[in-house]
Amino acid sequence: MNFFKNLLPSTTPPHVRDKSEQEIARESLLQSVLLTVSVILLISITLSFSGFISALGRSNGRFFILAIAIPIFVVTVIRKLPIFIRTVPLMFFIMFFAISAFIFFGIGGGSTTLLLTFVLLAGSLQGRKHQRIAMLMAIVVIAAFAWMFGQGILPERFPTSAPDSRDMNSWLIAITLFATTLAITSTTITNLVSGLQEAASKQALLAKELAEEKNLLEIRIQERTQNLERRSAQLRAVADISR
Repeated sequence: MNFFKNLLPSTTPPHVRDKSEQEIARESLLQSVLLTVSVILLISITLSFSGFISALGRSNGRFFILAIAIPIFVVTVIRKLPIFIRTVPLMFFIMFFAISAFIFFGIGGGSTTLLLTFVLLAGSLQGRKHQRIAMLMAIVVIAAFAWMFGQGILPERFPTSAPDSRDMNSWLIAITLFATTLAITSTTITNLVSGLQEAASKQALLAKELAEEKNLLEIRIQERTQNLERRSAQLRAVADISR
């Protein structure tokens, strides 16, 4: 029972409880995404071995899906690992399927959506620096496949009803839409993260000020208590002398 409870995103691991609110929120987000991906992979593996998915039912398909699934299962269960190490299999999973979608389905395979998810998760889980690196990687991948399809080096294996991958106008439209969506979402996430960091800093400062004020009040109370005790002693001494 405790094992499954520890897998829930709402359960904060002991090694994260003493960290900032931002780190706790990132760990919870990562665990939510990992659980979702793990369930999807578990269903895919079950269907592939049952023969319902012919593409994954082959030995190569099963090998690739297992090779990707096992590291994700491991980092989902072992929450003691650093957040960067737990993020790597997830990011590899998204980038792998984005490149695979480009190879098999061209521009109409939903690769840009996967790359956008790749960038957003990098920013949400690792911060601005890794988000910029992920943006550069996504742009390089799109530009590389646009060049390969445009030159005829890489043909579409399973053409879809989407725009022709050999048409550069289709690539320009897709890249423009991707860049626009990426800019909007990246700016939004950056602002949200900055707002969370600012709120956390203000909360920490307020907690520090309250602690200092509490200490001052305790010192004042202690001083007044000592003064009252001294006055009481003096009054007792006066009363004894009077008697």
